[in-house]
Amino acid sequence: MENSKLKTISIFSIVIYGTSMLLALLYGIINSPNKLLYDEPYFINNLEFVLNNGLSKGSLIFYKNQAPGPLFQIFFYFLIKYLGLSFNVINLRLVNFALFCISALLYSSIFESFRNKDFWIIFFTFFSVPFFYPILGLALTESSSLFFISVSFYILLKKKSSIVSVFLFVASLSLALLGRQTFLAVIPIIFIYIYFSNLQNIRKVVFVFSTIISLIPVAYLFYMWRGLVPPEQSFVSGKSIFNVSIVNGLLGFGYCSFAFFLFNISVIKKYFNVKLISISFLLSLTLVILFNIKFIPFKSFFDHYIFLQEILSFALPVFIVQLSVTYLFILYLLVIENGKSFNELKITILLIGLFMSITTFKITHQFSSRYVAQYALFLFLPEKEDRKETYYLIKIILLLFGSIIGYYSLNSYYSQ
Repeated sequence: MENSKLKTISIFSIVIYGTSMLLALLYGIINSPNKLLYDEPYFINNLEFVLNNGLSKGSLIFYKNQAPGPLFQIFFYFLIKYLGLSFNVINLRLVNFALFCISALLYSSIFESFRNKDFWIIFFTFFSVPFFYPILGLALTESSSLFFISVSFYILLKKKSSIVSVFLFVASLSLALLGRQTFLAVIPIIFIYIYFSNLQNIRKVVFVFSTIISLIPVAYLFYMWRGLVPPEQSFVSGKSIFNVSIVNGLLGFGYCSFAFFLFNISVIKKYFNVKLISISFLLSLTLVILFNIKFIPFKSFFDHYIFLQEILSFALPVFIVQLSVTYLFILYLLVIENGKSFNELKITILLIGLFMSITTFKITHQFSSRYVAQYALFLFLPEKEDRKETYYLIKIILLLFGSIIGYYSLNSYYSQ
């Protein structure tokens, strides 16, 4: 009885704290500086150009200082022109905040009913990842792409195949690809899921053709660009397909694994041991020294503590690369384990993390956690085992620390 009470109190605490945290975030965004911060000028200047000149091939394709596709400009153009949204940076931030929350709600509902208490545990778990906060509190391009890919995943993984659902699947996947070219990496995973799912053959055919149709807009965009990014931004991914960054790839896997382990704490309990930690540490130390990896996550946060930067610029990359090595090993074990019983949903989620992390090797300029934040939402694995009281206690501790660091990181941008 005491254990049951503790469990109920823990769940209630997560929901109360999570709700309070969202309200605090909303208040912070509403009262954020009414000026362009961080990378906002690049995207909003292009949006302003589109608003002044209309949607045209020239305005959407040959914009300046922006590597991601034109979804951000298209989406907000329609909100401002046809739905009356006032063109104000704070309003754009609020829309991004709403889009992120809706994306998290959609993805949570794949695993649990809205009425189930565990639905809210999953939902608030996503806010324990500190590097989500800049993309949900600033007027950047990730949230709009994340929203549309979430809609398409929801329709596919919930196996909704009505005419309206298929239309929404095509439209949302097309728009997601126009927002973030890296989401092309999920196309093979979609085909794999469709092939092994228990959908009727006719529905499999419908989803396959729908996926192919969704590629047409982004294919035309690439044709106009003569590449995967606008001509002006060709340095972002390099001129050759073989032009990769080992350092950025390792950092991408590291950030991916950080979110993966935060979401799936039962994996840590099941697979972590002294041997795995020792081997991954030695291997990561070797890689960091070999490739001279120096990187400080949450740089805006640590800029306030200059004396720590020299130590952290070496220690934190070792930790991040160790996470990536550990993640890859555990990913292999999970794929083997779920391959035997063939849980197509878990296999799909595991492959999303793997394929999307691989795309970070093609980032040949400065690495940013935003590249992982755009897909890290999809790293949560469905768990059906009996959850003990400690599970919920750990969840609220992670949410508490993650939200505090994340909010502080976001606020450091507002303080610029």
